[in-house]
Amino acid sequence: MHTPGRFILAALILVTASPCARAVNVPLSHPVYEFLQRAEIRGWLDEPLSGARPYTREQIARRLASIGTHAGELSAVERDQLHYYAFQYQDEFDALDSDVDDKYGSYWSEQRWLPDWLFPNGLDAVHVRGEDEDWSVSVNPSAAVEYYELPPAAIGGGEDNAHRVIGSGGALRFRYDRWSAAGALTDSHVRHTGVAADSVRYPYNSGPVGGSANSLDFYDAAAQIAYQSGHIHLWFGHGEQRWAEGESGSLQINDYAKPYTHFFARIRFFPFELTTVQAKLQTMPRIIESTDTLQEDVIRYNPANKWMAAHRFEYYHRKWLRVGFFQQVFYGRRDFDIEYLNPLMFVMAKEYYNGDTDNVLIGGDFRVIMLDRLSIYGQVLFDEFILSRLFDTDYTNKWAFLVGFRLMDPISIPNSVAWGEYARIRPYVYTHKFPINRATHLGAPLGHALAPNSDQLSFGWRQRFSHALSAELQLQYTRHGANPPGENVGGDIDSPATENGRLDRLALLSGDLEETVAVGVGLTAEPVLHLRVGVSASYLVRSFTPEQGAGREDNPFLLRAAVHWYPLF
Repeated sequence: MHTPGRFILAALILVTASPCARAVNVPLSHPVYEFLQRAEIRGWLDEPLSGARPYTREQIARRLASIGTHAGELSAVERDQLHYYAFQYQDEFDALDSDVDDKYGSYWSEQRWLPDWLFPNGLDAVHVRGEDEDWSVSVNPSAAVEYYELPPAAIGGGEDNAHRVIGSGGALRFRYDRWSAAGALTDSHVRHTGVAADSVRYPYNSGPVGGSANSLDFYDAAAQIAYQSGHIHLWFGHGEQRWAEGESGSLQINDYAKPYTHFFARIRFFPFELTTVQAKLQTMPRIIESTDTLQEDVIRYNPANKWMAAHRFEYYHRKWLRVGFFQQVFYGRRDFDIEYLNPLMFVMAKEYYNGDTDNVLIGGDFRVIMLDRLSIYGQVLFDEFILSRLFDTDYTNKWAFLVGFRLMDPISIPNSVAWGEYARIRPYVYTHKFPINRATHLGAPLGHALAPNSDQLSFGWRQRFSHALSAELQLQYTRHGANPPGENVGGDIDSPATENGRLDRLALLSGDLEETVAVGVGLTAEPVLHLRVGVSASYLVRSFTPEQGAGREDNPFLLRAAVHWYPLF
């Protein structure tokens, strides 16, 4: 698909969004979130972090400024990170009149051969401001090359899946006062082995399909309109959310699925915060609502609507305690339900009012900070909720929980964090009797990536050596009760209890037992501004013990490498 000239032209003209607009959200993959999380535990923030991410550029800059007031308590690596992020958020720091210095200057100052209009602010390829700096426009090029391997789907058999991704794209961003806007487009090509094109977790049918069974092309498009003023942040566009604490993921809204179009609002009057999301989702495979016969007997398929409404309430007790409550509903095959827009509406009552046609999830979470070194957190989720049957083994109450901790600088090793986490997801969680109401987007869960009828114990260690270099070690033990042939023990998000469910025995891990021990190491570097490189390797020990028949084992070794050229947010 990609000729060299086309690739170079796209890389020079287009961009992955890196908005200078202060109200635009910062992607969840940005390493600044890890830095802010560390600063919160160490007690360097004036106000605790919200449990609903992402944050805006301005929100992050304000917290970086707060960290700057504790400069004497920071290690050399932490000061290095602080000044590096201050450089990236220089527009916001100018607006805040912060005392945090920018010691880096422009990474392009020595590139005398570049014309004056390229990287004028050291960050953006093209950056234009108004005379009074009340508006700005930025454009940047971007490109990505990735290689990663997935284990065989069948334990003890099947073929390893190697994926190669190459993509380029771009975006134009605009800011005026408190209003921001951005648009982006990435044109990507994926080549893979071992699986069919329609089983790859990409929106393969959103762009032109490639010419072979193991190759596909797709477009990733994004657009944002945002407003931020004081206590209020409004955002409409295409992106991701992540609610509550979790290293392996979140039970509530997670960023495992592909981005989706949604409206987001956050209102904070400390010590209270309200967050609401209204999202337009997609099924995979498509659920067809109707068909039209066009000219020459061409049939047009009209997919059914799928929606999500979610509300989150938080309370902060000083800086050390955060408590959250959330409610979430999935519905479809009808128009947008305006009543779910009301954040004070108890969606469970509204769902019953609709005739029990939708899928309601509710739950809560907490985060406690102790001794400026330790954070303990937890989540609980109920997929449907009937109080009188709360502790029954009946499938009516499907629930999950997650608990974990983070410890800063264990055994006095600076610039490190150790973490541990346990997640348990009961059978049939995230499923629903109506396929349109599953807690998924494009076939991937919007909650935790762990399948229903599973649990997982995880430990990890992250070590940072500078703003540009970090390493990580992870150990995971995962168990999953898979559905035996012709039976349903709640081990598949696409198989609700109403489909041949084994309701007489709902103990966790019923069915065919899959066990996986995974050891992984990774290295992330940013040798020059905008160029991020990541390499990781994992060794898996997997076993399969079916209820009937012989067991199987395998030991796949997996590699992943990624090179991204794009302006960091």
